[in-house]
Formats: sequence, structure tokens, C-alpha cells
Amino acid sequence: MKHIIIFILFCFIISDIEAQNVRQHEQIDSLEAVVASQSQDTLLCHTYCNLALNYRSINMDSVIYWADKADVLSNKLNFNKGIQLANNNLGIAYYTTGKYTEAIDAFIKSKNAAAKRHDTINLAWAYNNIGNVYIDLADYKTTLLYYDSAFKLRKLLNDSGAMAQSYINFGYVYKELGIYSKALLSLYDAVKILEKNNNEQSLAYCYDFIGSVYSQQKKFSYSNVFYQKALALYIKNNYRSGEAIALNSLGTNYYSLGNTEKGKALVYQAYKIYEDLKDIRQLAIVSSTLSEFYTNENQPDSALILAQKSIQYHLQTNNTRQLGGAYLKLSNAQAKLGKYKEAIISAQKAYELTQSTGELNSKKQIAEALSNLYLKQGDFENAYKYQIIYGDIKDSLINIASERAIAEMQTKYQTEKKDIEIEKQAIEIKRKQTQLALSIFAIIAVLVVSVLLYSRHVLKQKALLNAVLLKEQNMRNKAIIEAEEKERVRIAKELHDGIGQQLSATKMNLSALENKIDLADKYLFDVAIQLVDDAVKEVRSISHNMMPNALIKLGLASAVRDFINKLGTGDNLKVNLEIVGLKETLPANISTVLYRVVQECVTNIVKHAQASVVNIQFIMHQDNLTIMIEDNGVGFDTKNINQFEGIGLKNMISRVEFLNGTVDFDSTIGKGTTTIINVPVTG
Repeated sequence: MKHIIIFILFCFIISDIEAQNVRQHEQIDSLEAVVASQSQDTLLCHTYCNLALNYRSINMDSVIYWADKADVLSNKLNFNKGIQLANNNLGIAYYTTGKYTEAIDAFIKSKNAAAKRHDTINLAWAYNNIGNVYIDLADYKTTLLYYDSAFKLRKLLNDSGAMAQSYINFGYVYKELGIYSKALLSLYDAVKILEKNNNEQSLAYCYDFIGSVYSQQKKFSYSNVFYQKALALYIKNNYRSGEAIALNSLGTNYYSLGNTEKGKALVYQAYKIYEDLKDIRQLAIVSSTLSEFYTNENQPDSALILAQKSIQYHLQTNNTRQLGGAYLKLSNAQAKLGKYKEAIISAQKAYELTQSTGELNSKKQIAEALSNLYLKQGDFENAYKYQIIYGDIKDSLINIASERAIAEMQTKYQTEKKDIEIEKQAIEIKRKQTQLALSIFAIIAVLVVSVLLYSRHVLKQKALLNAVLLKEQNMRNKAIIEAEEKERVRIAKELHDGIGQQLSATKMNLSALENKIDLADKYLFDVAIQLVDDAVKEVRSISHNMMPNALIKLGLASAVRDFINKLGTGDNLKVNLEIVGLKETLPANISTVLYRVVQECVTNIVKHAQASVVNIQFIMHQDNLTIMIEDNGVGFDTKNINQFEGIGLKNMISRVEFLNGTVDFDSTIGKGTTTIINVPVTG
């Protein structure tokens, strides 16, 4: 169960892994296609980080490759956001492949970068992830220090969802320490928050944790209740990977209770789901569990095949952290078949792999297995050697268990003692204050009710006023934007159909006079004709900018590309445009507003930024569109954005807010500007 819980501590995975993998491969292909053409700037750092993120459920070596490139470039550019994202990806990849020292170093770098950016949310996650690594190193004291740092930051932010995650983390550590009462208290605190937030997926995970605490205490009936609750939520939310987690846990419980057939059937259900999802990491884990079942039932041939499968899956995902357990299962199956030499080789591999993890229970099992195997081979020296190791580890575990039991009793004693003292104080205070409370109760009650009623009335009126003001503001913004667009369309049509036609007629009339003009006046006539031609072109250009045909006929992407091509900046300004995933035509209102925003932003850069390069990137996600516009110009102080006299930036912000989107400006004087626009495009 531990392997599943540690995985959950890092991230809540989405409900359809197979569909996710398809989307990730598409994203990877798109991102890798644009990497070669991108400049060595912060936009390229983001692309590297996005590639690492998309590879996380596919190939950890690729995660390390792209995250390392992002880290190198981000350090070169002194880009702290890129350093934070790159090292978070590196930390997860190193952790997953069992490289704990490298994982801790990467997460610490991510933490430091987040601290420099005053990014409290990601700073808390960095502390959280460092604690996760120390769990696998069985250094629970250090784990609790980092978890506590994460919790304090989340409490400061009043982030209830993240606080629930911290409570789950505390619960897991206390479970490993054997302090089960504190583990359950922490987990039930998480349940309260998650039920209040109606976060069913996270609540299902929490039920899984509670089930594991009861399971570790051999209270399988209690454990099964919570596994069943988790399973019901997973099925309700169509979260198949979570459904497999719960089925595997239930199957293991039933097997432990002696109902082996039902236990195996449930675990095989989990195995089938992981096969459908192509989740190789979990297939490795479940194969190992089934191998142990068949070894216990004296079916070593089946156990051998499943153990070999588990090893192959672990090697395929480079998951050395759990590879030792699979080799131990293989050794047990080989021993059942009488292949003692092969069993010793497998057990030695398992022992070597678990040396770095500090997991005493695993080392004890392997040492015991090696001692028995060498004994059967008549190698009494090595049998004795590993028997000594087994005994030492067993003694250590007994001492740890004793310390845990003492800590548990101390906790219970202190809690009960505190409760008794509080109860005595409460009785004494109640006795002394009863008479006084009765005499003033009526007055206080009247005052409290009056204040509450008045406060409720004030708050209700304030809420109504705010709602009316917000509605009016939205209506004003909508009316202004729609009026602007209508006026643009009207002026464009008048320019094209009115002035444009008049200028064309003027040219025709002038041309009719050409043969009647003296040669001496021919030069003036040619100048007049040229001026009329220039005027016609100018009218057409203005009309096109106000109502571009490309936007109407071909959509946002083509309109922006047409606008960039006709910008006419010469060699002074290079504009790079990259469009990822924007294949479908957006609704007309969204396309029009975003075209105006991009037009305004680029125009501002041309007029004020003194830039030589502008990078524009459109990235279409599942339900939102991100537009990033980055220049290498003079930049500006974003702290004083509200004090700008011009209306350009304010227009951009109001237009995007009309679409329920956001605009973020990341700029430093002398180092250029990055404008990030996020707009929902569905629902």
C-alpha cells in the first residue's frame, strides 16, 4: 500500500490516463516542433518545462532531459520562475527513479527560486515535496519539519484544499511512526475540509489513507469500510485509476482475512483496469502483489511469471525505488521451485537495491530470505552472516516499535490529562459564573440579537449593492465593447463604400482629362493621379484594420497572422508568431475581442517598447486559450500600472475581463515585457 500512498502524496492524477496520454503525445509533438525555431529566451524555458511536464507519466529520462535544459537556460537568463518549474520536474523525476539525494537538491533549488519570487503557493509545495522524499528515507523527524513548514504557509494563505493535503501528509507520517491515534486525528481533519469543499476525488484519496491506517493495525473490517467508501467515490467520478487503487487495497485485505479467492479476484480487477489504462507503473506493483499471493499458495510457476513481469515493468519505467521488492518476490518463487542459486542472485539484487532506502522491514525480510537460502545451499558462513544482519534489524525494529508504543501512550496520557484539567476548570468557572450569567443573560441576548439582525441587514444590503454594481459594470463594459465594434464596422463600411468609391470616381474623371492637358501640365496631372491612388490605398488599409476580412472569413489565427504580415516594421522589428493547438474556429465575440487585444498590445510595443524582437505564442488547452506576447524592449514598472495616463492597457484588461479571462504583465525596466492572456473558450 505504501507505494500507492507515496504516489498520491505528490499529485492528484486525472481520471482518464489513456485519454491523457493521447493528449500529452499531441502536446509533446506540437511543443517539440516549435523548440528549434524559438529564441533563447524565457518563452523557450516555458516550452522546455511544458515538455518535461507532459513526459512525467511517459518517460522519466525525457523529463530529466527537458527539465535540465530548462534549468540551464533559466539560470543563464536569471529567470527564477523557470528555475522553480524546471527543478520541481527534476525533483519528481529523480524521486520516482530512486535518486533521493538528487531529488532533494532539485526540490531545494525549486524552493529557493519560489522564495525569491515571493511565490508562497509553490514555496509550500517545495517544502511538501522535500518532506515526501524524506519519507522514503524513513527520516520522519525531518519529514515532519518540512511538512510543518508547508502547512504554516498554506494556513497563512487560507488555502483549505492545500491544508487538507498537509493533514493527509501528517496522517501518513504518524501511521509510519505507529502513532495511529494522531494519524487518524489528522486524516479526519482533512475529511472535514474536503467534505465542506465537496472535493470528492481528494476525499476518496483520504478515505484510502484512513483505510490503510486501520489495515496496518490489522483492523480489516474498519479498513474495508473506508476502502468501500473510496471505491464508491472513484466510480461515481469515473476515476478508473483510483478505482483500481481501492480494488487492490480491498483485495489485499480480503486475502489477509483468508478469503483468498475474493482477494485475488479484486486484485485482478485492478490489474485489468491498469492494463486498459496502460499504466505500467501500477502494473508493476500489482504484478508483484499477485506474485506474492501465488507463492503463498504454492504455485511458484505463476508467481515466477508475475514477478518477472513486475521487474520488466519497473525497469521499463526506470523505477529503481520499488525494484528491490520485485526481486524479492522473484527470489521467493525461485526458491519454491528449488532454484536456490538463482534465488540467491535475485535476493542479493533486492538487498543491494534496498540499501539506499533505509526501509528496515524490507531489509529484514531480504536478510532472512538470504540466510535461509544459504543454509539450504550448505553455505553456513553466509547463512550466519545474514542471520546476524536479520537479528540486528529485528532488534532495531523492536526498539522502534517500543518507542512508538511509548510515544502513543504518552500522547494518550497527555491528551486525557489535558481533557480532565479542562473539564475541572470548566466546572469551576461555570459554578462561579452561573449566578452572574443568569442576571445579565436577557440583556446580552437582546443586544446580541439586535446586533446580529442589524449586521445581517447591513451585509445583505451591501451584498445586493455590490451585485448591482458588478452587473452594471459588466453591462457597461459589454455595451462599450459592442458599441466600439459596431462603430468600427460602420466607419469601415463608410470608408470603403463612401469615400473609397468617391476617390475611385475622382480618379476616373481625372483620367478622362488626361488627353486634354498640355504637355507642360502633364507632370502635375501625374502627381494628382498618384495622390488619389495613395488616398485609395490608405482608405482601404484603414478599413481593413477596422474590420479585417481574415477575421471574418478564416478566424483568429489567420487574422493575427495577416495583421503581423502587414505590420510594416521593416528590419527594425522582428515578430515571431507560433500557434499550438488552435485548430478550430472560436466564437465570433471571443475572436474579435482577442484580435483587438493582440492588435493593441503589438501596437503599444511598436510605439513605446523600442524592441527588436517580439514573440507571440497561442497555446490552445482543453478548455482555455493562452496567449503569450514577449518583447525585449525597455519594459516598465508593473507596480505603477494603474497610474498610466494612456487607456491602452486599461482597454486590454477590460476587454479580457469581459470574456471572464485574465491579463498578467511580467516586466522589469530594461529587460522587456511578457504579457500573458488566459481566456476560457468552453462552457
